Amino acid sequence: MRKTRRASSPPVPAELGFGEHAYALLGSRIEEALKLARSRGRRVVAAITVSLPGSIDPIAHVEAARQLKDPWSAFAQPARGDFTLATLDAVAGVITEGPERFEQVAASCGQALEAALIDDLFDDPGAPAGSGIVWVGGFSFLDAHPAADIWREFPGATFALPRFSLHRTARERGGADGRIRARAAGRTVV
Repeated sequence: MRKTRRASSPPVPAELGFGEHAYALLGSRIEEALKLARSRGRRVVAAITVSLPGSIDPIAHVEAARQLKDPWSAFAQPARGDFTLATLDAVAGVITEGPERFEQVAASCGQALEAALIDDLFDDPGAPAGSGIVWVGGFSFLDAHPAADIWREFPGATFALPRFSLHRTARERGGADGRIRARAAGRTVV
């Protein structure tokens, strides 16, 4: 089993969002990621997760922030706790074909995060599903491309690690202490 290096979760600051504390934390992670990338000779992801006011609409914010050619995605399930995920741009991607696509995606995503410097939210009871690092994408149902189908132009599997993502559930949206989770990820290049 591969060891994963994770940055420890910082104490929750009194401020919300990308304030002074968040920028300082991201800056220190980027510096450490650069050192690690240079020593390993490959890219290293650095990311932080912060809370934002629950009144923010993730999809509207991503749509407003994106440039015409920026990759982005949005997924909402209002009937399932108002789950909403919107992502912008990508710091890493995986595209593969064929019957081994599931294993290839799992291996590639794992390798991209093997040395990542990210918030470890595994033991955080306050972290809703979707907090922290998230890959977005999908798999085809068939091993081969359908010849006459709207999906024929798409690869067998494609996943992206977003540069920026916003996530909200009903728990974060309602009440005086409503929050959404925002993640910003950077890629260090050797």
